[in-house]
Amino acid sequence: MHSKKKDEYPRLYHSLKSARFAIPADQYISTGYFYSLISFFITGIIFYFIASRLFELFDISIIDDMYIIAILSSFIVALLFSTILFNIQMKLPTLWASTRKAYLDQSLTHATAYLYALSKGGGMSLFDIFKSLSQQRHIYGIAADEFGYIIRDMEYFGYDMLTALKNANDNSPSEKYKNLLDSMLSIISSGGDVTSYLKNKSEQYRFLASREQKTFLETLAILAEVYITVFVVGPVFLITILIVLGFMGSNSLDVLYTLVYILIPIGTVLFIVFLSTISDNLERKSIQTSQQILNEFDGVRVNEYSTIDEKMLKKISRYYRINNIIDKVTNPFKWLTSKPHYSLILSIPAGLICILYGIRENLAILSALDFSSISLSYINVETAAAIDDYIVFAFFITSVPFIVFYEAKRRWVSKVESEMPEFLKKLASINEAGIRLSSAISLVSRSKIGVLNTEIKRMASHLSWGGNLEEVLKSLNTGSGLNLTVELLHLS
Repeated sequence: MHSKKKDEYPRLYHSLKSARFAIPADQYISTGYFYSLISFFITGIIFYFIASRLFELFDISIIDDMYIIAILSSFIVALLFSTILFNIQMKLPTLWASTRKAYLDQSLTHATAYLYALSKGGGMSLFDIFKSLSQQRHIYGIAADEFGYIIRDMEYFGYDMLTALKNANDNSPSEKYKNLLDSMLSIISSGGDVTSYLKNKSEQYRFLASREQKTFLETLAILAEVYITVFVVGPVFLITILIVLGFMGSNSLDVLYTLVYILIPIGTVLFIVFLSTISDNLERKSIQTSQQILNEFDGVRVNEYSTIDEKMLKKISRYYRINNIIDKVTNPFKWLTSKPHYSLILSIPAGLICILYGIRENLAILSALDFSSISLSYINVETAAAIDDYIVFAFFITSVPFIVFYEAKRRWVSKVESEMPEFLKKLASINEAGIRLSSAISLVSRSKIGVLNTEIKRMASHLSWGGNLEEVLKSLNTGSGLNLTVELLHLS
């Protein structure tokens, strides 16, 4: 029976492994049959009562006993629904494997650079390098998961490196990842230089990523032209024609209202959804912080806090909170630029007030409308124009502050991103001279790098006060809103 099901669903076995579904294929197929059978009975019973009720409600009598038709129709609908449900469940691993493939291909470029950096540093075996990468899932995503399965096979199943790599190669949904492991298997088997191989692969993936990004930007440029043609120039041309036809006595108001109030808004929303779909965004990287209680100084006697100390600490904490509030009130633009979504706290109520004011001004006209028999041609043009004016004003009141502060932050982040390579280059050149990374940051802070200079000086000040280098790099990532320092943090 096992071989029969394997022959019947050959792709399902591989898709389950590629999607990393922790369930045997036979059990998955049996579960699919079970859910389909349950849905067959439930759907059949529900549709039988619905069909019987409709036949009685509309007095339909094709034959003498209409319950036979209700039973047959419910049987057909239930069979169709259960078949569709079973096919969806059988295709689900393939869809999930395709999603993993897309995320794996995207994150593999940065993961390969991480492997090369650790391999170049020396002192770490290939197993330790893979294990270090597998522990950084919050940074490298699916790539860290895939290398984690290699570590699992070696640590828990007792496989050697070559066998674990072969298993990962067989179960991976990504041809790009398979190519990386195939070449690595050959190099490890022949005793070649893994570091040189990772360097070449890192440069190759970086070149491919740059080319894909260029292609994507060209696609966005074409889509922008399509949007202008279809949703800007085209509607304006149609509206002009419809208005002229209206002056000539043609009844074109229904088409005009449909175009302005239905087609253009829905088309714009669908276009935004389409852009969001084709934009292959990686999972957002974040830094995970953890606190650990140290027990190295358990034998050292520590004086307990006195009442004076507790009062002083509470006073400092209260002063810090008050000072933080005063700083936000006296300099709101700086605060809103760093967190643009906070502007919605004020703009959304202001937009609602604008809409309520518009409803109040047109309350007499709105109360006279008969919504039970309303049609597009029934709407008064002046009333619709007055109401949608307030809606548009409310939209602008709500969105414009957020857009302004978001763009201000985006431009600042873009400047920091453009200056980050120069900062890292100076940092690397000083570090190669034998100077520690913390001292190198202090030296770089004396040079002029632009917008990033303020953040670097803040880092140098924290280090001079005895701050930890890891915490300083975390503060740079948090303060600047960048994810560029995440990899640097874990490599340092």
